[in-house]
Amino acid sequence: MVTTAITAMKIKKGADYQGLKREMWFAIGVALSIINGYGYKFVLTCGTDSHTTGLHPKGFAVDIRTRHIPLATETLIYNDLQTRLEAMGFDVVYREPNRPRHLHIEYDSKPGEQFIEEVD
Repeated sequence: MVTTAITAMKIKKGADYQGLKREMWFAIGVALSIINGYGYKFVLTCGTDSHTTGLHPKGFAVDIRTRHIPLATETLIYNDLQTRLEAMGFDVVYREPNRPRHLHIEYDSKPGEQFIEEVD
């Protein structure tokens, strides 16, 4: 991974991010750090946008633009995101068929996965 200064998060004009849950802000921070670390800008293209289905309107999913990232680097970013997020209940989806290049991250924990563990 290339190490560069973290730049501000970019948001696609018209993308709705109001109502994103705390889990998603955590995932966005992780993705921002990883993508910037490879020397590319982070662009949030979809959050709680009303035209979407599934976990987006509930605040538990985001899409991140990757069309400006070379495919080989995009694969590395995807693998890094999986490694860092999936054990905490996130799913990272790479290259959905018939869609512009992007990464989809959603929080949908399964048994044995947890984002927060309460301790004494």
